[in-house]
Amino acid sequence: MAICRACSSEITGPDRYCRNCGVPVAPTVTEFDDTRRFNPSAPLPAVPPGPPDTTNPLYAAPNAAYAAPQGSAPLALLVKLLFRKNVVWALIALMLFTFIALGIGLGRGPMRRRAPDWRGQAAREAQDDVDASIVRHNYEEAVQNALGFKQGVFSTQDFPDKQGIFINSLMSDDSPAALAKIQAGDLMTELNGKVVRNSNELSQVLDSLKTGDQVPVKVYRDGAVVGLQINIADRSFPPLQPKIQPRDQGFLGIRDAVRRCCIPGTKK
Repeated sequence: MAICRACSSEITGPDRYCRNCGVPVAPTVTEFDDTRRFNPSAPLPAVPPGPPDTTNPLYAAPNAAYAAPQGSAPLALLVKLLFRKNVVWALIALMLFTFIALGIGLGRGPMRRRAPDWRGQAAREAQDDVDASIVRHNYEEAVQNALGFKQGVFSTQDFPDKQGIFINSLMSDDSPAALAKIQAGDLMTELNGKVVRNSNELSQVLDSLKTGDQVPVKVYRDGAVVGLQINIADRSFPPLQPKIQPRDQGFLGIRDAVRRCCIPGTKK
């Protein structure tokens, strides 16, 4: 009589497998024999009765050789099915175990991805708007201080086929533009021999000039191009404005003009 290593059931007679769980009976030392020619008619060696020889170095304690790793129920089920030689159920268990592992990995993947930083994007856009506003303010301040006029927007109907910097108003009667005989309503087309069709081109020309430089300037006025000379003032500081008493100031009772219109039938 032998004891099953898996379920500890008694195995009687010449059975080589446990009738309860199907685990093969552990071989004994006497079953090992020298290699000899196979003889189908030779009887099988008898298994000596009695308890197993625990002193044999090949002896394995019951349930030790086939114990499943701890903490893995699917893997334990897989091992048990393998030792029962049920290949179909073993493959099914292996596929389920693989799908569970992949599902856990794929489920954790999207969680690791960072959500779109909408607040950060909004903050960056707001900062870009602030930076653009600062650049625009610095440009307008440089034009008012260095050239002495305020830039405005003109209509293409008033200046057909013309591009330039529209002079909306002068800063004072002694500003660089006023001293150069530039008038409000002129369209500056060139400065220091370079074409200025927009704010970017005018800013580049101003960056190349120094305080005190006297450079040529061309303006479009009343259908003709007028060449003048202008002295560049300090772009960082506005010129001193004379204080005018209220009694010396005129008053027309009108607001700032939004746009200028040409006199019908003329280019003025």
